[in-house]
Amino acid sequence: MKRFFIKLTLLAAVANLLAGCTEKYPSPDHFVGVITNGFTRASYTQEGIVLKGKWNAGDRIAVKGASGATAYLTAQSGAAQSDFAPEGSADLPQGPYQAFYPAEIASGILPEVQKHSSEGPVYAPLFALSETKHLEFSPLCGLLEVKMSSDIGDLTLSGIKLTADRPISGSFTVDENYRVKATGSNSISLDFCGTCPLANTSFWFSIPEGRYSGLKIEIETEDGGTGTFTLSEGVEINIIREEITACNMKVTNLSYDVTYGEAYLPNGLNFNRFIKCAARPEGEWTTIIAANADSLITSVTFATEDSRTSNLRIDDGGEAPVYVLYDEATGAVTVTTPAQKYIMHEYCAYMFRNLYSLEKIDFGNMEAPEIVNMIYMFYNCEKLKSLDLSFMNTEETLRMEYVFANCKALETLDVSSFKTGKVTNLGYTFFHCESLKELDLSSFVTPSLTSATYFAAYCNSLEKLDMSNFSLENVRAASFNYGLHALASLRELRVGGKFIASDGERPSSMFVNSTTVQANRPGSKGGLTIYTVQKTADWLAKTNLRWVHSGNKNQQPIDVTFKDMNNGNDLTVTWAAN
Repeated sequence: MKRFFIKLTLLAAVANLLAGCTEKYPSPDHFVGVITNGFTRASYTQEGIVLKGKWNAGDRIAVKGASGATAYLTAQSGAAQSDFAPEGSADLPQGPYQAFYPAEIASGILPEVQKHSSEGPVYAPLFALSETKHLEFSPLCGLLEVKMSSDIGDLTLSGIKLTADRPISGSFTVDENYRVKATGSNSISLDFCGTCPLANTSFWFSIPEGRYSGLKIEIETEDGGTGTFTLSEGVEINIIREEITACNMKVTNLSYDVTYGEAYLPNGLNFNRFIKCAARPEGEWTTIIAANADSLITSVTFATEDSRTSNLRIDDGGEAPVYVLYDEATGAVTVTTPAQKYIMHEYCAYMFRNLYSLEKIDFGNMEAPEIVNMIYMFYNCEKLKSLDLSFMNTEETLRMEYVFANCKALETLDVSSFKTGKVTNLGYTFFHCESLKELDLSSFVTPSLTSATYFAAYCNSLEKLDMSNFSLENVRAASFNYGLHALASLRELRVGGKFIASDGERPSSMFVNSTTVQANRPGSKGGLTIYTVQKTADWLAKTNLRWVHSGNKNQQPIDVTFKDMNNGNDLTVTWAAN
């Protein structure tokens, strides 16, 4: 460690400086500290670019005498001038005196870590040179005030560091004009004693006078994000002793070097609002709800191990942050996280509701370990063309009504992983999925189902429908009204032995009603073959499928054939009267 010294060319210069200064240096019988100009750590008022300061009672200074002996004294009052009382019983040094505030810099070191306070500058080193015990203090450094804001939401800092192109802390010397030259470290960090909010906060650094190019601020947030930003890019920053130099800095992005395993998404209703808010940065959160129609968003991509951030952070639990980015030019929403995978919320209901222009969803590395409610999840996604939901675990799911309703452009849909043992309501689940040609619902085992009205109604392109394990054993006929209504292109249907209403009655308009024209009747494009078992075939022959077979209501008869689902043999039924 380099020893501190006052850089005066000759000792005679000191004598000249102090000689004949009785007026300037009164001779009290005790030490008096006076802040003649500039600033110290508290009780300041701002006057232009200079802070006028006062002592705090208890402020500690170090005083060196001519022999090199050092005494430590504390301020007795909070004012620009304060008496100082010695600590301990040691003899006080003889003048002339060099005095230092804070006392620690008497060792010749400007701290590399400075204290931070939201109320103003904490650390501003002062120096006094006097023949008497009257000590007039002036600042050794200038103050850099960094006023920070964020483009990526509310941030809480756990660390901040200023780096320069030359030393600004550590060992130092002082010239005859009280100007400091540091020869130690090129950086200064602030000590928050915990964390500190970034918004509307000024961060103060005491640094030696001079012109600086490329001053950089490095920050770390409490969630592990880091960023490095250049102050006043391409412009020198002039730090002047005793004065404040202010710079504005905006945090636009962060990176994450920490490894996160999982990132947790918010519930579906809030997710829907978040992405709609992202597309409407001037919109009011309280007025944007899932029911609002949206024609701006064209795609949603879930990106993992992605360091991009925004001012919209949406994670719900866990440590990994989740952000929403929106590209106005393309309508693309990108959800980002530094984590390795997403965990979908158990209540994913309404998640993509009313995104009328949505064409694509890339779920990426997504897990949905325990979905409870997914009603209206993709409702009115009219331009969505394909979905692979094989990652979803629906073993605990209770409600699925309207999940895919009005997904009119949906051509492929993989729900083979769906477990529906606890689902009670499947009303309107596939309503108006007008582009699906095949739908494999063989995984839909439904012992708890009580209602499924309009279940797959108006899927007018559907040619093959496999419901071979679907159960209506707890569904009254009236709760399956319009269940398979107007499947205009249906050629093949598979249903099992439990596809019979619990009360044995006939659901109203299950396949057709009195106004269903020929072109909208199942089998109208070449007949209908139903693979089932005998008792289900007998029940279906009593439903309004009989109107399809007979051509009732002024339409043409359509060939409806029943075959055994186990061996393919023909089944014979007796059709009920019209």
